[in-house]
Amino acid sequence: MAYRWSLSLLLMMGCQTAPEHVRPKVVGDTAGVTPSGDGAVYINEVRSDNAPFVELVNMGDERADMAGWRLLVGTCEHVFSDTAGMAPGTFVALWVGGTFNCPVSPTSDAVLYTAEGQIVDELTWTVPFARHAWCRMPDGSGPPTSCAQSTPGRENSNTSEQSGVEATWIWRFDGKVKSMVPGADNTVWIGQPRQGILSRVGVEDAVTQLEVSMAALPNLPDGRPGWEGLVSWPDGTVAVSDGTTEAIVQVDPTTGGISTWASTADLGRPHDLTRLPDGGVCVSITDDGRVACFNADASLRWMQEGSDTVPLTRPKQLTATDSLLVVLDEEAEKAVALDLLDGSFRGTLSGVASVEREDLEPGTLSQSSRGITWSSEHQVLLLTDSELGRVLGFDTSNVDVLLSADNAWGYIGAVGRFGADDDELGSPHGIMAMPAYDLLLIADDANQRVVAYPLSETISMLER
Repeated sequence: MAYRWSLSLLLMMGCQTAPEHVRPKVVGDTAGVTPSGDGAVYINEVRSDNAPFVELVNMGDERADMAGWRLLVGTCEHVFSDTAGMAPGTFVALWVGGTFNCPVSPTSDAVLYTAEGQIVDELTWTVPFARHAWCRMPDGSGPPTSCAQSTPGRENSNTSEQSGVEATWIWRFDGKVKSMVPGADNTVWIGQPRQGILSRVGVEDAVTQLEVSMAALPNLPDGRPGWEGLVSWPDGTVAVSDGTTEAIVQVDPTTGGISTWASTADLGRPHDLTRLPDGGVCVSITDDGRVACFNADASLRWMQEGSDTVPLTRPKQLTATDSLLVVLDEEAEKAVALDLLDGSFRGTLSGVASVEREDLEPGTLSQSSRGITWSSEHQVLLLTDSELGRVLGFDTSNVDVLLSADNAWGYIGAVGRFGADDDELGSPHGIMAMPAYDLLLIADDANQRVVAYPLSETISMLER
């Protein structure tokens, strides 16, 4: 799967050479579109709280030439550049704090003018209707209403059913699940460090086949579990991160005995783990702000640590794509991308739609992003949002687009909602894509369960 976002869809604003935080809805090559009129531009949606924005849509069949147009929000005026324009059928969210600097108040109005002063469209809202979303239904010329969910950069929706994906199975357990990795013979290993248990579960029926006591790895002096991360090899061999001896250790699934696979004593205490396609293993050294990768023979491949230019402060969960190691850093609130070959810093994931706090800059993830996985078949990176009970999707088919500092094109969308019902997620943490089984496993921490969803269907819901 690949997403080809055309540069001709950009809405050029202000004095910037490129807009920030814009993700057009239309996909395809529209480079041949030439200025030919005013189109049919509407003020389509407004949100005043938590990452406020004003969204425009061109519902016409022609490109809208917007050179010198003005958008008045309350008493604040924004003037579009001499090259501004919108291709037909595109949605553009103007995020406050990007190149659009007008505040969006809970009670206000917005008026869009041509360069000659003719009113193109106007929208008025009052408390509390724009806090989450005040939008036109249907898009464009429809009457404004309070919408159940905000949809910046895409069609408006007035349904709270953000998921709609029925679980394949639900495995309930006592205690929290930290991590999940594939096992051999249609199984998955599930780690529960706080309970000191490693379980092997059937993929198709969620039946526990084996429980391994991890008593050989005692708690750390501060009370934290002695092991955290979990990784496996195709033959079903399992390894965990041992914080006591500062090593990655293999676990005998029959006896629970451990043996050292690779030492991290020179790097620090290991935290989370992920396996590489070539059999290597990468590990986060949380307390020291480092990430390291080992070769299949347990020799050190590279080590990267935080600096003024590399935002690694408290790296935790991590996963590998075909060219990147993506690390969730809890303190820096970033999804940091490192080169898989040498560990060099490549950038951070963009995607302003992942922001749910007003004080976070676009491209920044909140601390509620706790789990990460990658589907090689779909070329999609999936992150969990534990606070809002949802899954975020990022397109990885074009690395330059994914890591662009000025745009949110890598972000696809979000699916799921917070709650305790079987179609809801209480506090999703660990997540694992299993393309071979078309399954997406999510550790629902608050509801003490692992939920399996159809992977392809979930990704399709993200793209809506």
